[in-house]
Amino acid sequence: MATLLDSLESHDFFKVEFKIGDEEKSKKLLKKIDTTLRNQTQVDLVHDYYRLHAVKAEEYPFPFLLWTKTVSKKIGYTEGLLESLKQYGWNTAYVDWEASLNAYEEALEIYEKLGDKEGIAHVKSRIGLWHFGQTQYVTALQFLFESLDIYRATGNKTKMVSSYHNIADTYRHIKDTLNTIKYLKRSADLEKEYQDAGIRAMNNNFLGEIYLEQGKFEAAKKHLNISNAVIQKSGEQHYLIVYILMHLGTLVEKMGHVQ
Repeated sequence: MATLLDSLESHDFFKVEFKIGDEEKSKKLLKKIDTTLRNQTQVDLVHDYYRLHAVKAEEYPFPFLLWTKTVSKKIGYTEGLLESLKQYGWNTAYVDWEASLNAYEEALEIYEKLGDKEGIAHVKSRIGLWHFGQTQYVTALQFLFESLDIYRATGNKTKMVSSYHNIADTYRHIKDTLNTIKYLKRSADLEKEYQDAGIRAMNNNFLGEIYLEQGKFEAAKKHLNISNAVIQKSGEQHYLIVYILMHLGTLVEKMGHVQ
C-alpha cells in the first residue's frame, strides 16, 4: 500500500489540502453561552455554536439544544424554535433515530401552519435524508422529490443543486445507474451557475466512481481530478480524499501506470 500511495502522490492529479476546521471558533462561542439568560441572543449563540461544532455521540442528548427549544417556546421565538428542532434532528440522526424524526416532524408541522414553502421543502429534504440513513430508499426518494418540486415552484435553484445531488445519491445506493448519472448531471449543470464546492466535489467523485466501474477510465480520471482539485482549492468535503485515493489506486493500476 505504501508503494501505491507514493506512486499516486507523484502524479500531478493527486494533491491534497485539508481545510482548517471551525472548532476553535465554536470554543470561543461556548464561553459566551449563559443559560441563566433566557433570551433570543443566547438562543442564537447556541445555534451558532452547533453550526461550527463537530458533535460527538457522547454529547447526546445535547442539553443546550433542548434548552433552546424550551426557551424559544417560552419567549415566543418561533424562528429559534424551528432552528432548535432542525439542529436537534440533524445532530441526533445517528444516536437516536426516533428523536431525530420527531424533531423534524414537529418542525414540518410548524412550517405547514405558517405556510412557509421554503421551510417545508427544507424539512422534507431532511426527512428524506433521515429515511436514506435508515436505508428506506423508496420513502427517501418520495420526500426528496416532494422537496425538489417545491424548490422548482419557488425558483430556488441553489437548493435544487443539492436536491438533485441527494436524489442521485439515493439512486446510487439502489444501483440505479441511469438515474444516478441523470440527476448527478442535472446537479452539476445547475451548479455551474449556482456554485457549491462541496456538491461539485461529491458529484464528480460519484461520476468518477461510476465511470471507473464501467471501464471508462479517461472519464473516470477526469471527474476524479476535478473532485480532487475542488477539495484542494476549497477544503470542502475533505473526507472524500479517502475514496478518491482508492478510486485513483484502482484507476492507475488498470491503466497500467502502477505495477
